[in-house]
Amino acid sequence: MAQIRRPTRNPQRITLLRLFLGVCSITFFAIVLFRYDGFPDRKQRAALRAAAAANADQQAVAGAAVKRPLLTPEKLLAQDFIRNQRVQAVAATESSSRRFSIHLKGLVANSMGETNGTIVLETRPSWAPIGVAHLHKLLDAKFYDQCRFFRVIPNFMVQFGIAADPEIQRQWRDDVLKDDVVKQTNARGTISFAMSGKNTRTTQMFINTKASGNRYLDKEGFAPVGVVLEGMEYVDRIYAEYREKPVQGKIQNQGNKYLEKEFPLLSYIDSVEEIHVDQGAVVAGE
Repeated sequence: MAQIRRPTRNPQRITLLRLFLGVCSITFFAIVLFRYDGFPDRKQRAALRAAAAANADQQAVAGAAVKRPLLTPEKLLAQDFIRNQRVQAVAATESSSRRFSIHLKGLVANSMGETNGTIVLETRPSWAPIGVAHLHKLLDAKFYDQCRFFRVIPNFMVQFGIAADPEIQRQWRDDVLKDDVVKQTNARGTISFAMSGKNTRTTQMFINTKASGNRYLDKEGFAPVGVVLEGMEYVDRIYAEYREKPVQGKIQNQGNKYLEKEFPLLSYIDSVEEIHVDQGAVVAGE
């Protein structure tokens, strides 16, 4: 009688099958894990890096806004004082120094529509004794009243000093100065006599407006005679569109008659008055 036998099992096949099923299970769980876990893929990581960089930039800008406030002209001048160290403190330290209020008109209007302003000038005899003595004479004679700023070069200087009346200019034409030894740099806010060569200073002057100063003028013999203590924000608003167009020879011969006709928008000095400093109190001169 025939017997039906159970099929015999192949141990090798069973082992391979179990191994195959194990690999499939591991692969399946790995796919599920990396698909739904919290790790970003390549695109996500790139997006996160970009967002982080943008955030860092915003923080840097915000930090800069807090740490680097806008510099006013006065702060620039103060920084230049410290940087050069040779510029003396704002307070008058020389017994022969004098202060003057210079009233300006015809400035470029500010947001309030104002076109006037006042600067405070202090002379420094220790810097240039010859030039300061001459400047005191000019100021006492009211020479600069109504003088136009006829040469204005932004980020360099503003120049003035040809009398409104040609007859007054002629009276001072032959009063020519010898040069002072340059002891002080032409920093922003300092004022010097203009000249055309050695020993040619007369009445024309300029205020240095460049933030970093005009140090190269030191080597050319331009000796500062004073400094603007207050009001450089007004100097920065002196009308500059005419640049160097006014002809100095015509100003010498015709005065303000020529300038008012050809260059009516020029800023000018309305008047000058001395400020008397007495025991720390500042009183405008009568």
